[in-house]
Amino acid sequence: MRFLTNWLGKNPDGNSVDASTGATVNSYSTLTATWNGTDIAGKVVNNGSYRLCMELSDANATGNFSYFAFTKGATVDKQTPADKPSFSNITISWTPK
Repeated sequence: MRFLTNWLGKNPDGNSVDASTGATVNSYSTLTATWNGTDIAGKVVNNGSYRLCMELSDANATGNFSYFAFTKGATVDKQTPADKPSFSNITISWTPK
């Protein structure tokens, strides 16, 4: 975790926002993450603009960091942003309940 410099710089107390982290995998593959529209206390957050942030730490070194904006709202927001270094074939989909 010490090489996730963007994460640590913004969250010095650890997982203080709604986030998902994972250990290093042995091979590259498709990863999937979901968010139910709530904060870490389980309360539904307001509709609005949010960012999906991704940071990579590889081979015990700091890696690439990118973020992708999406809108949490009353309608579906589905997008396929352009590839960024280390992050490709991304699909972001917000579907309200």
